[in-house]
Amino acid sequence: MKKISLKAKVFALLLTITALVVLVMSMMMQQGVNKGFDNYKKSLEKAYSHRLVLTLESYYEHYGHWKKLRKDPKQWHALLNKSAVKVSKKMTKPRSKEKWEVHDHKKHKKVKEKLKRIIPDYTLFNLNKKRVTGTAYWDSPGMKFKIWHNKEVVGYLLSTGDQSAVMEQDKQFAARIKKLIMVVSVVMIVLSLVLTFPIANYLTRPIKAINEATKKAAGGDYSVRTHIKRQDEMGQLANNFNRLAETLESNADIQKKQMADIAHELRTPIAVVMAELEAIQDGIHPADSAHIATMHGQISALKNLVDDLHQLSLSDLGTLRYQMEPLDLLPLVKQVVSAFSLAAEQKSIELAVKLKGTHFTVNGDHNRLHQLLNNLLQNAISYTNKGGQVEIYIEESDQHIILVIEDSEPTLSNAEINQMFDRLYRKEQSRNKKTGGSGLGLAIVKNIVKAHQGQIKASVSALGGVAMTINLPKV
Repeated sequence: MKKISLKAKVFALLLTITALVVLVMSMMMQQGVNKGFDNYKKSLEKAYSHRLVLTLESYYEHYGHWKKLRKDPKQWHALLNKSAVKVSKKMTKPRSKEKWEVHDHKKHKKVKEKLKRIIPDYTLFNLNKKRVTGTAYWDSPGMKFKIWHNKEVVGYLLSTGDQSAVMEQDKQFAARIKKLIMVVSVVMIVLSLVLTFPIANYLTRPIKAINEATKKAAGGDYSVRTHIKRQDEMGQLANNFNRLAETLESNADIQKKQMADIAHELRTPIAVVMAELEAIQDGIHPADSAHIATMHGQISALKNLVDDLHQLSLSDLGTLRYQMEPLDLLPLVKQVVSAFSLAAEQKSIELAVKLKGTHFTVNGDHNRLHQLLNNLLQNAISYTNKGGQVEIYIEESDQHIILVIEDSEPTLSNAEINQMFDRLYRKEQSRNKKTGGSGLGLAIVKNIVKAHQGQIKASVSALGGVAMTINLPKV
């Protein structure tokens, strides 16, 4: 099946909509013109009937009866013709008898034929409703008009039929209007055809550009960018794609760097163990407890790194198991502090716990929170100068439990603090590798806090070192 491009679809859609609009508009215009023209003809007929009544009133005032009209139909047609050609709102009374007479019989015949085409069929009745002239009967359908003389009714005029609706001039006029509407419709469709093509291009060009850029990004080229400068939804889509490409490019660079760092972290202990083993094999070093301890330490470091990578991968995938239950955070903190009291005492570090509140219950997993506190407290004690301070501060608020672990010098710069939770990030010259270890501990901590619906951030401590602030939902 042949694929139809979006450009062709947009072009066909716009053209179809325009054609339908033009068609409906032309039909409405035709209907409106016909209705308006009918109203116009009816108004003309009414005006003509009014003029004819005035003419008959003048005729009756002149003669005082209708006998002459009954005997001489020519005069009747002369009166009809007089009313048709004299467009005057105020009829004047004729001054002489000759004004109502008809002498040219040939002219009268032509007038009679013309009147049949352009005016309605009129019939005149006297006061007794007897027909004076005309072809209709008193009971015939139509409009009746009273004829007055000295404030008294002297006759009736009956208008039947609508001959003016079929007059030749009306047909020609209607045909010209219809032709004009057709011409306008054709011109509008042609104009829309000319304008629809650039409109379709305008709408589909950015989509095509984004589609091409997406193909390149899907192929691994994250440096691709779109250059669409528009303020509409297409411009927003292009900007969002550019941000996505930047994120993918940044993530790819980070992934490459992390792989290199992991390879470096794995290579170092392996190299040390291999060197020690080769030295023992060559007889350079004896296979005593000291050299075995060195290799054991390197293998332990290697094991810790692999364990951290495994823990991090599980937390990233969401497969790290959590058994959530209401948990009082204070006993857990005291337990971890007690476990590190000896390490703190060996470095003459003052270790203190401060409380603000009485209830510190959160919905959490005991083992994961224990792991979190272990990592943070180990970092604080390991990388704080001898004779320093480490404080654990727990505060109860309306909706959260706030846990702060801060230490004394040395500290980190703001840029370094912002990178503390990045994987495998370590600053060799900062705080004697304050963020050292495998470089994965804080990344794991961040994932554990996130799994507990909490937040963690690092900042400069008031004690001169680094403060870790954790917010957990209160139960």
